[in-house]
Amino acid sequence: MNDNLIDPVEIAEDIFWVGHELPDDPFQCHVYLILNGKESILIDPGSKITFKYSLEKIEQIIPFSYIKYFVCQHQDPDITASLEMIKDLLIRDDAVIVSHWRAIALLKHYNLNIPMICVEKENWKLNAGGRELEFIFTPYCHFPGAFCTYDKKSKVLFSSDLFGGFTDGFKLFAEDIKYFDSITAFHEHYMPSKEILVHSLKKIEKYDIDLIAPQHGSIIKRDLIKPIINKMKNLDCGLFLLTQTSTELEKLRKLNKF
Repeated sequence: MNDNLIDPVEIAEDIFWVGHELPDDPFQCHVYLILNGKESILIDPGSKITFKYSLEKIEQIIPFSYIKYFVCQHQDPDITASLEMIKDLLIRDDAVIVSHWRAIALLKHYNLNIPMICVEKENWKLNAGGRELEFIFTPYCHFPGAFCTYDKKSKVLFSSDLFGGFTDGFKLFAEDIKYFDSITAFHEHYMPSKEILVHSLKKIEKYDIDLIAPQHGSIIKRDLIKPIINKMKNLDCGLFLLTQTSTELEKLRKLNKF
């Protein structure tokens, strides 16, 4: 593990990476904390594998009880399995899970007894004690109810699966445009089609973004955002339509590269 990732990392003012590096795993999963007093926000809480480490990092910054909002940008276990652990830690009655109705329809099966807020019913916005979040609907990237979260104060976009990547050697921050190779390896088979991906990218381009914090891969700083988006618009996605095995998929990826 990188020594500098044992502790929480402040990636922007009052925004912390509180994830955990899994050794020898090319598919790292990130958790982010927005420091906001007793209405603090946890973005994509994490899995049962990583949550105990995230909890340690969170409590280096604030008491866990200060977190009111748990934003789940999709329902997969790498971000929601920890909710079963979180429900046993909650000592406040006003804590809520924030998600899309398509995810909420599945999250109810955890039987958490935690209230859930639907982003659609809130007009795609959340006012957390004066701190404003805006939710960007990115359907089918990678599931029908997928969305990103934009923090207006810090200009950080929590992009969920978008901009994520498979990484050979994990780095929290993308160093240069070479990170696009990691994005390609992830998106070409994970996103359904180029048209669907471009639809979401055009929505994201309308925002003034200083930092993109994806759920996987590396964090992208401002100077790389536009070049990476431009390259992503040309990705050939949906490769699983053309193959039956992972071996064939790798061959297709190499052909696409040429």
